[in-house]
Amino acid sequence: MYFHTTKPGPWIEDFQTALVKAIVLAQENGTNEVAIAVHQKGNLTGVIEEAIGEAAVKQLLKPAGYIDFEGVRLFVITDKIRSGFRHGVIVAAYASTKLMEKLTADYRTTDVVYVPWQPDELTAYLQKYTSIPL
Repeated sequence: MYFHTTKPGPWIEDFQTALVKAIVLAQENGTNEVAIAVHQKGNLTGVIEEAIGEAAVKQLLKPAGYIDFEGVRLFVITDKIRSGFRHGVIVAAYASTKLMEKLTADYRTTDVVYVPWQPDELTAYLQKYTSIPL
């Protein structure tokens, strides 16, 4: 299934809402894995770092890095990093249309929770996917 936050831009609360939804979905579907998908490692600074903490971001960026939270393993994936993520929910944080296509086609993806950056990206996403607002 597809889900999305409704306010494009750098909203800490929206990212946190998306992450909580992803964790709940991963628990419900039994995959117990969530990947935070960003274009590059540098995109973890700012909103995401403020939302989950600097220590959590550092842990995610370690080789084979992950965080265990509420029985769910959190990973980060980028255009270049596949990580140890095997199968589960993707939090697509500020992903372009091109990255969204790649993420939704990834065999590891069970559900997507999209956090848009620009209004036009949200519009394009909603035209392509039947998504439930958070």
